[in-house]
Amino acid sequence: MYESFYGLREKPFNLTPDPRFLYLSKKHKEAFAHLLYGIRNRSGFVEITGEIGTGKTTICRTLLDQADPEVEIAFIFNPYLSATELLRAINEDFGIKSSAVTKKELIDELNAHLLERRKQGKNCVLLIDEAQNLSTPVLEQIRLLSNLETDTEKLLQIILVGQPELQEMLSSPELRQLNQRITARYHLKPLDYNEMVQYIWHRITKAGGRGKIRFTPRALREIYKYSRGIPRLINAVCDRALLIGYTRETKKIDHAIIKRTVKEIEGEKLKARRKEVPHPAPRRRAYVSAIAVVCALAVVGLGVYYLFETGMLNQLPLRAAEPEPDRNEPSVVDTPIALFKEEPEQRFMDFVRTLDYRESQREAARALAACWGVDQEQLSGLIESGSVDFFEVAGRTGLRCAAVRADLKKLMGIGLPCILEQYLPGEERPVYVCLEHLREVDGQVLATVANGVDTTEEFPFELLERHWFGRCFFFWREFESVPEILAPYSLGDSVRWLQSHLQSAGMYTGDITGRYDDQTTQAVLEFQRKYRLDDDGIVGPNTRMVLYAALDTYDTPTLTLEPTVPSAGAQDELDS
Repeated sequence: MYESFYGLREKPFNLTPDPRFLYLSKKHKEAFAHLLYGIRNRSGFVEITGEIGTGKTTICRTLLDQADPEVEIAFIFNPYLSATELLRAINEDFGIKSSAVTKKELIDELNAHLLERRKQGKNCVLLIDEAQNLSTPVLEQIRLLSNLETDTEKLLQIILVGQPELQEMLSSPELRQLNQRITARYHLKPLDYNEMVQYIWHRITKAGGRGKIRFTPRALREIYKYSRGIPRLINAVCDRALLIGYTRETKKIDHAIIKRTVKEIEGEKLKARRKEVPHPAPRRRAYVSAIAVVCALAVVGLGVYYLFETGMLNQLPLRAAEPEPDRNEPSVVDTPIALFKEEPEQRFMDFVRTLDYRESQREAARALAACWGVDQEQLSGLIESGSVDFFEVAGRTGLRCAAVRADLKKLMGIGLPCILEQYLPGEERPVYVCLEHLREVDGQVLATVANGVDTTEEFPFELLERHWFGRCFFFWREFESVPEILAPYSLGDSVRWLQSHLQSAGMYTGDITGRYDDQTTQAVLEFQRKYRLDDDGIVGPNTRMVLYAALDTYDTPTLTLEPTVPSAGAQDELDS
């Protein structure tokens, strides 16, 4: 209904588990890696659990969509079956033409099929979604299927995906044998706030709405408050919010729209939920506080009385008065060396304190966008007043944003300008500066930072490190049309692109086959370790961001400049 109004190709927030819209958060990458581990190693069961709506089924669909032809998967998504019905469903999904009636005949057919596929070099996988709905007898039958094996390896890899109740079931005494065979477990947690923001812009971009829809920061906070980071709830509220925006003929989704959306979705449930949590009356709270104060005073009074009566009060050591400083003795602060050391730090403090929390957000975003050649006119209306969202700024200007935890070595490895989050003494909220360049002078790393497009200064990087706890934001550009996730067993032109560029980076020495094989996986792992990324062998957004930056093929800004040897005059000045 609203697609044409927003200029979308399709709805971005459908509730169906579409692999094309998979957003690969760190948690989803880890869950996917556990699935790949199980398939590759054929060692026992793999268990993936997660709350309702966290994306388990989408991960399963993605695995089916990207599986190598050498991997044959039977996918069971309706587990309300008896043991015999389950065996029949497995055989049908493997394409076995069956005339069996009994369980033994069905198992014999399955065993023959698995042995034949093993001779052909194929890997057979049984993937069961919503496994918490399996009965105990059926789970026991599944355990027996894991006994289908040769002398050296299992013929069938079994993956159980379900809600947290699955783990509780497997912990029961009657299923302890099955529980002991699980060699890989992962619990998929909801998205955090930054991941939720990236998730929203990822889906909008996939639907063709990059730069056409704006969620305000307050709206995003309302979405997170309601959804708690659960993708299904995020989809529900965002889809309804776009519909309300369409009826109001606005492409700006603010917090008022989200509040109305939540009210429409939840109805009166929210009011009922709030009434369930009783709050003490103000008068009662005052009585409790008064009683607590009286008790505290009584304890102190008893303690003083005891010390006085026992004579211990006079024995307590008193702090000696500090001697007056010798006015004739020069203060350390007055020495030229101390002044030289304090001057850069004071200059840095003066520089970053010129802006408050919101102003620093806006100016840092402007500066980082300028590093990517973004015309400042593109930011008009987007960065005007109030706080800004870095992910929204990136999405509206044809870029992407990544929130990363890093240190100096990782910053230099990634090699792109970024925004650093700085916490100053005495301030509750951070300020943000754009780190544009790093260079080395006589063994010292100097940083060029900006708090606006035209306001830059250079400081020793150690000054920034004192107030930086590792959180930073990168803008980057998606130069190629590649899937959001490239993983082992993937095939096609995107894998050829990956192999070619890993070859250019000196990481891959094999042929350009278009097959994400073990050699390609090792090359990806080597690349990730070199640049201090999560070494999971999966090419997600952060790995692509660094791959683009590492090659001369793509036009990206550079963070690290060549080491600089100071001139003779400058060296004399430093020595003095």
